Amino acid sequence: MKCDAVIEKIKARVAAIDPNGPRKVLGVFQLNIEAADGMHEIIVDLKGLKVSDGKASSPDVVINLKDEDFIAIGTKQIPVKDAVAQGKVSMTGDQNLFQALCALGHVAAVQEPQSVVMSLETVIEKVKARVAAVDPNGPRKVLGVFQFNIKTASGVEHYVIDLKQLKVEKGTTTTADVTVTLSVDDLIAVSARTLSVGDALTQGKLEIQGDATLAAKLAEVI
Repeated sequence: MKCDAVIEKIKARVAAIDPNGPRKVLGVFQLNIEAADGMHEIIVDLKGLKVSDGKASSPDVVINLKDEDFIAIGTKQIPVKDAVAQGKVSMTGDQNLFQALCALGHVAAVQEPQSVVMSLETVIEKVKARVAAVDPNGPRKVLGVFQFNIKTASGVEHYVIDLKQLKVEKGTTTTADVTVTLSVDDLIAVSARTLSVGDALTQGKLEIQGDATLAAKLAEVI
C-alpha cells in the first residue's frame, strides 16, 4: 500500500510503548483501507500493544478510508475532522481516539519526491519495529553494528543499525562491524525481497565492508 510508511510508523511506536507506563491512547482500532490491490484490514490494539492484519471482534473505533487519504492524514496534509467532513473517512466510534492514532502514525513532510522518501522511511521504520521487538534477554540471530550509507537523489543518507544495543539511529559510527553502501532503490528492492543480497553483490549494486559472517546475514537485518 502507499500508506505503508504510516502503518510502519504506528508499529514502531506501539512496539516502543512501555506496557507498565502511562498511556496517552487506550483502545482497539479496526482500519479498513481501500488500496489499488484490494481491501486491507488492520487491527491496531493499543490495549494489548500489537498491530496485526485481520478483523477485530470488538473494536472501539472502526475506520474506513482510502490508501491515499490515510497518507494525507498521516502526513498532516489534511486534519482528521476535515477528512471526516469531506467524506474521505467513514468511521464509528470516538473521533478523538482516531486523531490520537493518527498522531502515532505521523510521518514528517519532506522535500524529496514522496514516493522515494516514503519508501525509504518504510524500510527504516520496518527495521526499527523489528529491532524494538527483539527480546534483549533472549537469543539473537544477528549480533553486530551495521553502518548503512544509502545513496538518494539529494545525497547520501546514513543510518546505524546497532543490534548489540538494539537501536537504530540516523548518522554514522566508527565502530561498525559491517558497512553497507547502496542506492535507496536497491535498499527498497532488497527489503522487499525483489532483489537478493547475492544478486545485488554480483550486479555491483551493493558494496559491503567488514565481517563476512555478519554481512551474510544482511537480509535478516532489513
